[in-house]
Amino acid sequence: MNPYLAILAQPRGSRYKVIAKTSQCPMGMSEAQLKSGTVEVPGAPGVRAKSGANISPTVAAFLAKLPAVWPLPRVPIVVSRAKATARSQAQAMLGNFKDCGGGQPGDYPYDPSRLSTYPRGVQYLYGLYGNKEAISRLLRVPQDAESWGSILQSYLNRGVYVSPHLRDDAVDLRCWNMTRQDQVLVAETIERSFPGARVLIEKDHLHVDGLSKVSGGGAVFVPDAIPELPVETPAVLAEPAADALAWWPRFWHPKRDAIAKVIKADPEIVSDTLKWAVPSAAAVIILGVGLSRLGRRGSFARSETP
Repeated sequence: MNPYLAILAQPRGSRYKVIAKTSQCPMGMSEAQLKSGTVEVPGAPGVRAKSGANISPTVAAFLAKLPAVWPLPRVPIVVSRAKATARSQAQAMLGNFKDCGGGQPGDYPYDPSRLSTYPRGVQYLYGLYGNKEAISRLLRVPQDAESWGSILQSYLNRGVYVSPHLRDDAVDLRCWNMTRQDQVLVAETIERSFPGARVLIEKDHLHVDGLSKVSGGGAVFVPDAIPELPVETPAVLAEPAADALAWWPRFWHPKRDAIAKVIKADPEIVSDTLKWAVPSAAAVIILGVGLSRLGRRGSFARSETP
């Protein structure tokens, strides 16, 4: 299982997803550090944004309502990213791609049956973004913001949004000083208070999208000039498989604990091993049967020789 796509927390009925096993949010930050490099968002008291963040009317309307339901008084609301340009989105996607292991430029056609054989960075992009055609094109060109940005811009020119950030339909919130439990609490609170919104808990921020569709909860958004076109939102990731070690207690093996540790670290090692072990075992059996038959024929021939 690709650790970057593992869903670790998704109670039944909730939309939020955890797509990173470990949190890289800094802890123990002072209030001054939390607010460093940020400015207040006009019309949204108590909300700050990283300098340079593009806060549109749609995002601002959501942020103005957020403090009333924010469940962590000790952690200020800070926006790290909102509406993106093609180039800035390309930079963000490239950063995540490389953080997840990257991969050399090449032809990686979208094929669910082959995804596990692709580099982890490729798996990450296909798992997170719904526009598989666009991802396939990005993977074939040089890995730089100019090349990826030009492809994203070509889709924008046709009214196709590879990321909700490009459509002004998403905002990233800092998770500094938040434990994983805090992050889950914020995700649940946002989705409960703003029906239609969805939260992705990433390694270093909380991604909130569906802002243009949010209704109820007192959240009324200011309409903008962007036409109502289909949005390419991150794909729904599959639930993790059942515990591969559930059957272990019924059996005993001198290396049980060591084997269990390896399987827990990489659950797919079992299926990956079977992929080559089963064909190999079949080949050995066929070879053994063939040799046995040849031996019997030779023995019969010798007994018939005058």
